[in-house]
Amino acid sequence: MNNIRAFRDVSLRQGTALCRRQTSRLFLKLIVSTATLFIAEAGMMELLDFYKMDGLAATLLDASAMILVMAPVIYLLFVRPIMRDLSEKKTLSSYLNRLYLTVSACNQALVHATDRELLMNSICRILTEIGGYRMAWIGIAGDDEAKTVRQAALSGHNAGYVESLNLTWADAEYGRGPIGIAIRTNSPVVCRNTSTDPSFKNWREDAMKHGFASMAAVPLSNGNAVFGSLNIYSGNSGAFDEEELRLFTELAADVSFGMHHLEMERSLETSRKRLEEILSLAEEGIYMLDAEGRLVFMNSAAERILGWKENELLGKRLHETIHQSPEGKAEHTPEDCPVLKTIISGLPYRSEDDIFWSKDGRSLSVKIVTTPVIRKGKPAGAVAAFEDITERKLAEAERQKANQELKTAIVTLEKTNAVLLRQEKLASIGTLSAGVAHEILNPLNIISTIVQLMQLDVWPEEVREKLAEIMTQVRRATKITNNLRMFAHVHKYEITAVDVQALFDKTASLIEHDLNLDNIRVQRDYAPDLPPVEADSDLLAQVYLNLINNARHALQEMPKEKDKTIAIATKRRDAYVEICLFDNGPRIPDEIIGKIFDPFFTTKDPDKGTGLGLSMAYTFIQEFGGTIAAQNEDPEGVTFIITLPVVGSNGGNDEYPDGRR
Repeated sequence: MNNIRAFRDVSLRQGTALCRRQTSRLFLKLIVSTATLFIAEAGMMELLDFYKMDGLAATLLDASAMILVMAPVIYLLFVRPIMRDLSEKKTLSSYLNRLYLTVSACNQALVHATDRELLMNSICRILTEIGGYRMAWIGIAGDDEAKTVRQAALSGHNAGYVESLNLTWADAEYGRGPIGIAIRTNSPVVCRNTSTDPSFKNWREDAMKHGFASMAAVPLSNGNAVFGSLNIYSGNSGAFDEEELRLFTELAADVSFGMHHLEMERSLETSRKRLEEILSLAEEGIYMLDAEGRLVFMNSAAERILGWKENELLGKRLHETIHQSPEGKAEHTPEDCPVLKTIISGLPYRSEDDIFWSKDGRSLSVKIVTTPVIRKGKPAGAVAAFEDITERKLAEAERQKANQELKTAIVTLEKTNAVLLRQEKLASIGTLSAGVAHEILNPLNIISTIVQLMQLDVWPEEVREKLAEIMTQVRRATKITNNLRMFAHVHKYEITAVDVQALFDKTASLIEHDLNLDNIRVQRDYAPDLPPVEADSDLLAQVYLNLINNARHALQEMPKEKDKTIAIATKRRDAYVEICLFDNGPRIPDEIIGKIFDPFFTTKDPDKGTGLGLSMAYTFIQEFGGTIAAQNEDPEGVTFIITLPVVGSNGGNDEYPDGRR
């Protein structure tokens, strides 16, 4: 705003100078033109006299005389008003510059104010010393029966003038002047001529003695509650135009806010000191945090229990000190800390068995109650009261520790049993897959050999392309067959950067004809600029194909007239890409949804499924460093959620954000 105002002042000064130069040039041209015309006229007269043309000479002489006569008239009618207007603009520029300098200085005083009285005196002083006003004072509306207006700050030519005003803001004789009306109506009032304004009659004589030709009274208020007025006096009549009054109205609003803010700070400081005196006598440990969780107060009991002195922790985040051990062990993370949650949510917290840490590194069992500090309807901190119950809770803590160890052992045993069961199943699959792979690989090898021999011959381009496609599919079939051995042996996957969206499109196109026959629509909701993931493209395509076929079989059970949809959606989640594959077919029964990834588990008829598809998909995705899970949707449908690490993120070695691995 200051830059804009400065630019306007500079522009006005530059415009004034420009107009002055243009006017001077115009007048100079007029004089030169007149002189030139006069000289030309003299020469013409000699020429006409030579040819004896006296009549024409007389006419030219009359015209020249008229021009000489009109030059002063032109100056008086045009040039002089322009010069006077430029002078007025220069005066206006000086006035605006002074006015905005005054407002700027007042704003600076507001920013640096630390005391209500000093602020009011600074504003009045700036208005007289920088603004050039004859006097400025601030009156406070009293709440006494007479509703008197008392002086709170003053600067300028006073000499007892304000003391003699006998002002009131009541609707009485001495309350119907500009100041009383401004306070009573919460609207600015201007007296542009104190010698003629009827509302100023009670103070006219003293005002004339002090040279007060005009004045403005601007109310000071907190919202709708007026508590005083800013009163400014000028030595010139007709002062306080619309722009000037607007600026002073804004200034009064800022001053009102500043005064209210300083008063609230002073009241808060007084209350804080009184509260500290009371809390220092309590037996319970009590401390207070600000909105950022930093300590602002700690009583003597808290110092005794925790071993810290208040001045050692003031301004520091208390969570990292007493909710976290010196070794970094935390009972609560900052996000889960109930005390900090109290500050954020504005809700109280109570615990019978929280943990604090003393200065010497001892853990303390405490009973704590935390209450939010509310200011202006919003949480601004918290007060916590706690009691050391370490001895009482020691036996209970030992018992809980034993219980926790038992629970951990049970969970570990359950996980071990699950792993053993899965390993037994995988071992069975390995035995089976060895024979199956042998029977399948033999014909594949024969086909591969024949195709390679055919490729050695000369064939049309179309035939060569088909032979190449046959070899591609043979290699893929060989690779898929070899993957059966993974259940008994460890294999090395070909992990590369894979575009999961393009791969899905390519996979879906293989069975697009079958999907169309079943009236199944495939919807895609792809995230833009999705990064590639780390995976084996052939195995991931096999996962896609398995999930699409499962969805197709589920949708075949639905009535033909019903819409059948398979939908895929992708998005990035931190270091992972999430792929959601949905179909609106029947839900998976809740009692078996947790078993669908087990080897040989299937709900299909024996001739339609072996129970290996999802188990292999689960194994593939885990090997890629991702996760796969299934969830039922309401009212119908199933969604398979796959997460895969983004290339270069090392996501396969990190825990997924929701805790899965």
